[in-house]
Amino acid sequence: MSKILVFMLFGPFILALGLITKFFPPKKPNNLYGYRTTRSMKNQDVWEFANDFSSKSFIASGLGMTLVTLICWNQSEENFVLINLVSLLVGLGLSIYMTERQIKKYFDSEGNRKNLNQN
Repeated sequence: MSKILVFMLFGPFILALGLITKFFPPKKPNNLYGYRTTRSMKNQDVWEFANDFSSKSFIASGLGMTLVTLICWNQSEENFVLINLVSLLVGLGLSIYMTERQIKKYFDSEGNRKNLNQN
C-alpha cells in the first residue's frame, strides 16, 4: 500500500511544483530553484521565459498524471505502479522537451531573442 501512496502523489507533486514556480517564480538564474538547464540560464530574458513556460507545462503534466492515477485506481498494484511510472516519465519528459523546444524557437544559442518576423 505504501508504494501505491507514493505513486498517487506524483501528479499532485508535479502540479504543486508548477504552481509554486508560477506564483513564486525564481528571480534570477541560480542553481537551486527554477527550470535550470544550460540554455535556460543564458541570461535573465531566457530564464524568465523558460520558467514561465515550464511552470505551465508542469501544471498541465501534473493534472494529466493525477487524472491517470484516478483512472487507473482499480488496477492491480503492479499495473498501477507501472502506469504511474510511465505517466511520470512521459509527463516530465514532455515538459522538458516542450520547454527546450520553445527556448530554441524564440532564442538563439547565445540567448538573444530571435526576430520571428523575418521573411
